[in-house]
Amino acid sequence: INDIDFGYRKGMDGIIVGVKLKLDGISKSASMAKAREYLVTRSMKQPRLPSCGSVFKNGEVPAGKLIEGCGLKGLKIGGAKISEIHANFIVNESGATTNDFLALVEICEREVEKKYGIKLEREFCLLK
Repeated sequence: INDIDFGYRKGMDGIIVGVKLKLDGISKSASMAKAREYLVTRSMKQPRLPSCGSVFKNGEVPAGKLIEGCGLKGLKIGGAKISEIHANFIVNESGATTNDFLALVEICEREVEKKYGIKLEREFCLLK
């Protein structure tokens, strides 16, 4: 196990063919209550409109805070918009295209680097 380089949102080079998990035992009702609690918390912090999820990986300062600090919340191109609830989400308000999404991604990257000197790292990769 020490040969595999595990990390936060990081892939690995090894292949895992089996795993043994040890979980804390809690009742089904306690588990369901905890799940509901997480969903409520998430719904207050993340947009409800369709999105691709988090756009950028978090560093020392969360990407959403950096984007918000650049005044980009609510910026819209075509049908895509930087969420006003959480700036690390680009939502589809109405018929957003890939080009709309990517244009906002590039604006975020450029403005954060210009203001903070930080290069945002994308959570996604483009397949061509």
